[in-house]
Amino acid sequence: AGTITLVSLIYYGTGTLTYTAGTVTVGAQTLALQSSCILNTAGISWAAITVAVTSTITLNAALSATSITPSGSPTWAGAYGFTCTTYTANTAGSTHIFASGVTYAATTSLVCTTATAASRVTMRSSVGGSQAILNLSAAAAMDLGFVTATDINSSGGRKIYVWKSSLTNATNWDDLTYADVGGGGASIIGGTIVRRN
Repeated sequence: AGTITLVSLIYYGTGTLTYTAGTVTVGAQTLALQSSCILNTAGISWAAITVAVTSTITLNAALSATSITPSGSPTWAGAYGFTCTTYTANTAGSTHIFASGVTYAATTSLVCTTATAASRVTMRSSVGGSQAILNLSAAAAMDLGFVTATDINSSGGRKIYVWKSSLTNATNWDDLTYADVGGGGASIIGGTIVRRN
């Protein structure tokens, strides 16, 4: 086992990316997932992960990253989840599917600022009526608007507030109302700036 230092962006497509041994120094480089693939990279903490188009990312080991930013509609499959500092769902109209019963976590922020009433972002479990687990750490920020959350359990972290939400079987989620924001503008919940109107 030796040391590999990444010096540029890494594109990865169909196949299985597996970490076996040694040291991988990722620096600030991005892992850009171009299509559906399988990741087995426990032992590597990625800087940034982007997910292109509509892809199924199967996790055969726990995934760790500073940021995860899908640009389409990702399906997270497999028996393992991810832990990231920031999860950004900023493609209006996209659907983010999380594996039922699997735990995913964002420790610093959960973001969705581009959705609209006509083009909502959906976060849901892979199995209707059976919750996936998506936790937001107690000190984390959120900036979420026009999100539909279905069959998501976030009881392992702070409550998730969404401006103009649509919630079905979404545990520890709540709608951010005009009363919360004092009639409009920015709001602060638990010291955190939340979605603007």
